[in-house]
Amino acid sequence: MPSVLGQLKAILEVNKKLLTAPTDDVQRLQEWGVQRELIFARIREEKSSLRPEEQAAAAAITKEITESDAVILDRLQRNLAALNQKKTAVAKMQQAIGSSARLYPAVLLRKVA
Repeated sequence: MPSVLGQLKAILEVNKKLLTAPTDDVQRLQEWGVQRELIFARIREEKSSLRPEEQAAAAAITKEITESDAVILDRLQRNLAALNQKKTAVAKMQQAIGSSARLYPAVLLRKVA
């Protein structure tokens, strides 16, 4: 089993990769969340076994992880806001089309969609 420092470094590396990945890679983000949860659970169990010099290194890595987490979460929030705007626009279009759909032939509506 990797050491606590090794596990923290692994999280940081994945964060760095996510920072360069497209924001719409939902599956990758979900996998990231699951892996992090498992790793942090193991770290909580092993944290007391760190030597003082390892604790300082772990704190530095954790700070980097926290900073990159903030950037990733900000990107996710912006992506969610954009998706919500699109969802609202689609709902408005559906409502507008719904009230006038009976006026247009079905073939025309399929071409528009």
